[in-house]
Amino acid sequence: MTMWLTLILSLPTENATARMRAWRALKASGAAVLRDGVYLLPQREASHRVLFAVAADVQAAGGSAHLLKVVAEEGTAYAPLFDRADDYAALLAEIGAARTALNAAETPERARETLKQARKLRKAFSALTGIDFFPGEAKRQAEAAIDALEDLANRARSPNEPRARAGEIRRLAAADYRGRRWATRARPWVDRLACAWLIRRHIDP
Repeated sequence: MTMWLTLILSLPTENATARMRAWRALKASGAAVLRDGVYLLPQREASHRVLFAVAADVQAAGGSAHLLKVVAEEGTAYAPLFDRADDYAALLAEIGAARTALNAAETPERARETLKQARKLRKAFSALTGIDFFPGEAKRQAEAAIDALEDLANRARSPNEPRARAGEIRRLAAADYRGRRWATRARPWVDRLACAWLIRRHIDP
């Protein structure tokens, strides 16, 4: 058994403002449309708050609204109504366009602009996942694409900074590095100061 919330509403045709307000709230909530005036969401606290608020607004505007809890038999085909594949595809297209622009000019200026775009895309992704009640491969692909875009932009912005890479690290003999002079750049930050502690403690006292 699966629990759902169903909102059945009817608004006076002359009250266009209230109709638009309800439509926008229901669209933002990710509600599925069963038929005209009948909306469906998985039973969750956040969903209940949204639908309850819409119902109250509709009633205040002179319409009628009924919020019901519905028990659906297993196998009831409601989940496909919440498919977000097209939304993820549109988001992936935007990510791809931003990556193409960065690849065309991997400059620090373009990288900064791409990171701004990436923040907006990340926000859009978060909003989409908030109404993706049955996430799947599309969500994973979009998240991976945003991660890759941010990583590429950070590399272009700071090309000389060290980066993580996969692979095995060959173990060296500490004795080969004793009695040497160690150098770092001017005005070292805390990570480079920590290196001095690491060297003295574990390599060359």
